[in-house]
Amino acid sequence: MMTNTLRRFAVVAMGTATLFACEAPDWENPEYVGKMVLDSDLVTQRSAIEKVVDLPEDKQKQVIPQLIEVYKKEGANQKEAMQVLVQLRDASAKDVYLAELESNITGYARASAEALGEIQAKDAVPKMLEILQRTDKDEVKLGIVQAFGHMPTPEMVPPLLGVLQLDVDSNPINLHAYTCEVLGNLAAQTPEAITPEAMQQITLAVFYGNMTGQSLDLECGLALQQIGAPAVPELLKIFAGEREDVQKLMLKYDSPKSAFPQNSPKLIAAKRLASLRSTEAIEPFMTWLAGKHEAPDDVDGQKAVDWRMKEGQVMSEVLRGLGDIHGEQQVSLLRETVEGKRINDDDWSDVTDWKVELQLRQDAGFALNALGDRESIPLLLTQAENGVINDMEKLFAQDEANGNPPNHAQRYQFNWMTLRTAAMLSTGADIDKFQAIVTKNAEKYPELSKKMGESIPVVQLAAECHDKPDDKQKATCFAAKLADNSPDIREKAAWELGRLPADAARPAILGALDTDFLDTRETLTFNLYRMPDASVVEAIDGLIAKERNKGGADYRLDRYRLKLLRAWLKNNTK
Repeated sequence: MMTNTLRRFAVVAMGTATLFACEAPDWENPEYVGKMVLDSDLVTQRSAIEKVVDLPEDKQKQVIPQLIEVYKKEGANQKEAMQVLVQLRDASAKDVYLAELESNITGYARASAEALGEIQAKDAVPKMLEILQRTDKDEVKLGIVQAFGHMPTPEMVPPLLGVLQLDVDSNPINLHAYTCEVLGNLAAQTPEAITPEAMQQITLAVFYGNMTGQSLDLECGLALQQIGAPAVPELLKIFAGEREDVQKLMLKYDSPKSAFPQNSPKLIAAKRLASLRSTEAIEPFMTWLAGKHEAPDDVDGQKAVDWRMKEGQVMSEVLRGLGDIHGEQQVSLLRETVEGKRINDDDWSDVTDWKVELQLRQDAGFALNALGDRESIPLLLTQAENGVINDMEKLFAQDEANGNPPNHAQRYQFNWMTLRTAAMLSTGADIDKFQAIVTKNAEKYPELSKKMGESIPVVQLAAECHDKPDDKQKATCFAAKLADNSPDIREKAAWELGRLPADAARPAILGALDTDFLDTRETLTFNLYRMPDASVVEAIDGLIAKERNKGGADYRLDRYRLKLLRAWLKNNTK
């Protein structure tokens, strides 16, 4: 039986508990939340930890000391505390981030490493390098390498080269991708950090691929763009087939179902040299094109088919690359290719069927347009009127003889596309010549005439804008057409802006760079290589930030083009 004294004590205690329980929770007050985070009741503590992320950002930081204390006590809610800490990514939690990275006691080692990177904890780099070299956990390696991307320092280079040497089938290939990203950032900030050994390894890694078909062409390719001119000698060696380590790597990929035939390095090296706008590549490109192209004697069957297909792709890349790289010595070769002279030589016959010939002759025309070679217009007009892809003509003639009437717009694709290329170069003064070619085909080949007629508005635009009295007004005229519904009109306007003096054209190009017509933006991006300026870097940074959440393959490719341009500008703008 309870005594009166005990009964009175129990009543008082119950009253006190009731008063505490009735106290209204103040979850918007960081002091109250912090107090609850340290509560001895584990359920209350966990609830309070969860409430931290609901606070405004500035108030969340006021609770960090209590979260750190909970983590250090290693109690039941240690993991929950670290989960919030790695979200907050605050410099005051550096020591517990590093402790978690080393122990992974709550499973947040990777996130802790990333947090150390975002808070720029450079004094933690030595310990992070030590952990990188001894951990066998891929997630931890990924977190550390990603962190290094935020604070690259030269001391990271040797360990990162070790990561880059890891087998891509036994390790996640995105680990290699992040490593190239860090090395690229290092090249941009501290060029001398990229040693000859590093250059050798990065130019090898650009050819890495795993069994699932993933490769490092884009990520390591961007690193090479950030390295810039110092990467050119190694790429030229690779293009010439003089890098034994690259050739050995290709043998590793050699199989009946290989996606990496033996001439694959030439394709990627050509792409990278063109992206770097390397004038040193012009002569090697031209020499290689002028040589004999036939499959090696020891390549047959499906491998021979793969080789020829890849060789044609390399030719296409090299021809277009000669348009990317500003120069004059390549013009005569490009003109001869448009005419079909080189393609119809025996030296190229082992590679080219009518589809390849069509592609390469169009590529050469594209390159002439990219170079702005208006003196090639008469040649292009002649080819538009009279040019023939012999094997293609035989194929369609045979169909016609068998009673299948051909679509002449398809049959003479080379002709109308060549007329379109001439239109992209035209100033409009020769519009009568374009109209004469269109009219000539109107009666006999109406489909072809209609397709050719699409070039007339392009030439008319050229005449309209080039008639303006000065370059600034010409730029204004062309810029107004960058939002036109016609892709051809937009493309013509974009190309012509690139042919005007930079002071007149650059403001117009930058003003239109955020267009959602990504085909037009691609041409505008190309033009900006010809008019480098610090303002272009600022515009690119703003555009990438603005569109960082835009998905889709087209936008990802466009962002990559912008990053390549940015890297080139950083190396070529005073």
